[in-house]
Amino acid sequence: MKVGTYGQKLIFNVVKEDGSPLVLTDALTVKAYLLIEGRTRAKEFACEVENATAGTVSYVVENGDLDKAGIATIEIEVQFIDGLFVSEDVITERIHKRVKTEA
Repeated sequence: MKVGTYGQKLIFNVVKEDGSPLVLTDALTVKAYLLIEGRTRAKEFACEVENATAGTVSYVVENGDLDKAGIATIEIEVQFIDGLFVSEDVITERIHKRVKTEA
């Protein structure tokens, strides 16, 4: 992905510690937190459940989300009635500078 990218759908598979899918049927909310290196505060995004039994969620990148080049770390958080689940896995993605910019 590049700085300024938007409209791209990111898909995440949320898994338990043993590697099996986290069933999201009873999830109240699913959020993603994005932290780009050099920042001290993560951006928070609501995710859409794509497939509850497979633990698959998505987020469509909005204009302004990827406003800085660097390594981005994404963590998924799921709120259930009986508690909070924070994914043990984190997703890392390099946000590249644009080679050519509009003048």
